[in-house]
Amino acid sequence: MSKKTKKKESVRDYTDQELAEMRSKMEAYYEKEIPFVTLQSKYESLIADVEEHKTRRVMAIAQAAQVYAAMNPPEPSEKPNKNG
Repeated sequence: MSKKTKKKESVRDYTDQELAEMRSKMEAYYEKEIPFVTLQSKYESLIADVEEHKTRRVMAIAQAAQVYAAMNPPEPSEKPNKNG
């Protein structure tokens, strides 16, 4: 059996000045990261667009194959070759 350990929860009351300083640091961090995150968002959107276009192309090819197969059914005398 594993031994359970008890963790002491440390609760600290921050002063208004400490909270303001932490908030200021967070805001500075987010402002610094905005250009990177914006660029990443554009990249992800472009990748999603590329994948969507690939999917559409594959679906169009499959649909064209179905139409072609419906227009050109195999003749009854043609039998699939089992030997490859």
